[in-house]
Amino acid sequence: MRKITEDSINAFYNKKRFKQRNMEVYIGEFSTQLRLHGNTIAIMNDNGVLEITTCGYDTRTTKDRLSALKGIKVRTRQGQLYLNNKEWDGELITIN
Repeated sequence: MRKITEDSINAFYNKKRFKQRNMEVYIGEFSTQLRLHGNTIAIMNDNGVLEITTCGYDTRTTKDRLSALKGIKVRTRQGQLYLNNKEWDGELITIN
């Protein structure tokens, strides 16, 4: 895991502001957001509900950042995006 991925994910879970190169953790009034190139790819609300999306960018970096989240594995096989071994379109989804 890349250092920037590790640092941004730790900040995300610990609700600490973070900004380095292409990554940012934004702390809002009711949620914490993980942003890549200004796009919110993960949202954790104050109740602990996690939502993720690729924002239409199925890149190696996006998949790496999302896969660093607890219980998340995003990958592509034969052009198809998968979330935890199930086909996924990359649209916003709530993780239970």
